[in-house]
Amino acid sequence: MQKMILRSFLLGMLLCIKASYVHAVTLSPKATVYLLTIAPGSDLYSTFGHTALWIQDPELRIDNVYNYGTFSFGEPTLVGQLSFGVKFARGKLPYMLSIHGMEPLVYSSQRDNRSVIAQRLNLSDDQKNKLFDLLQENYKPENRFYRYDFFYDNCTTRVRDMLQKVCGDDLRYGTNIETLTYRQWFDRYAGQLPYADMGMDLGVALPGDHVATPYESMFLPDNLMKLVAQATIVRNGKIEKFETANMVLFQATEVPVEQTFLTPAVLFWILFGLGILLTLWQWRGTGRQFWVDAIFFSIIGLLGWILLLLWVGTDHQATIKNWHLVWAWPLHLPIAMWLLKKNKPHWLRLYFLTYLGVLILLLLGWKLVPQELDYELIPLVLLLALRSGFLVYRLRLSLKQAS
Repeated sequence: MQKMILRSFLLGMLLCIKASYVHAVTLSPKATVYLLTIAPGSDLYSTFGHTALWIQDPELRIDNVYNYGTFSFGEPTLVGQLSFGVKFARGKLPYMLSIHGMEPLVYSSQRDNRSVIAQRLNLSDDQKNKLFDLLQENYKPENRFYRYDFFYDNCTTRVRDMLQKVCGDDLRYGTNIETLTYRQWFDRYAGQLPYADMGMDLGVALPGDHVATPYESMFLPDNLMKLVAQATIVRNGKIEKFETANMVLFQATEVPVEQTFLTPAVLFWILFGLGILLTLWQWRGTGRQFWVDAIFFSIIGLLGWILLLLWVGTDHQATIKNWHLVWAWPLHLPIAMWLLKKNKPHWLRLYFLTYLGVLILLLLGWKLVPQELDYELIPLVLLLALRSGFLVYRLRLSLKQAS
């Protein structure tokens, strides 16, 4: 028992000494700091690329890559994966700073065919040590976790802000970059995944249409890399380039992007065409059931509830004030279920008549809405208007027959 206590005491002392040593290290004059940019990949999680910091010191044998984009997928069980999905959707998924060597990063980039570019940064010895100390302090268990936010607090903005904190006003990032909104920036990257792009367009609300300043545009790794290449820093009273070297650690092979015919726009136009055929068939009196509309409007209502919960039930800043709720009206679920009742209430016709009026106003003022609405959604909204108008007609006939 005494031996176990002694071993535990010695182990604790060693850990304390190691921790103290890590934070007491002073980098040698040969230390170098690199900004690492990993190109976008083909998977959804890698669509926008990645950023990290790399600190090398050959004298102290330090070769650390500091990565703010680490998270856990959770337990490989159904409950674990559901928990991961819920946390991600609610904006409560904890991301963290991790430290690893360069080899694993290059290996994973080669495996995923993603280029890796290193920019050596023009930092003084004091700035290198300040950056190293801040990163090591960030790596403490009580500091390493943070709440990820796609636009405002991610692996790239953390590095951008850390470099600014270390250099202060001496560092001036470049400003020569396109003027785009947050939405236009992510559309440029997510366009190769049309359904994911559509999903993001639906979820990202009014804040996504804010025109990003050059500093704000550095929420994307490629933009940070470009503006660091343009950046200047004051050293000994002189203005110098912030990037002193640029190295390609791995060059990905170019792979042609596979184009899919069945894009969301094509799918919605097909649905609109089917909706016209269904309406003509029912107009001729061949089909009298309401179950198709009950299902259709319930699905739209479910989408509305999801968008509403992203607004009021999550920590995401980009999902508030979502104008898609004008057409994806949450109350369709459960109100659409009243269509399945034999004796339909009189107010149901007024409900769909009001909704039809709202859709007509939306279609007429599509460009006047403060939030950018994707034109690919127009055939879907037209289908909603068509079926709403036809429901008003059929409900009037149904109420007449009932009376």
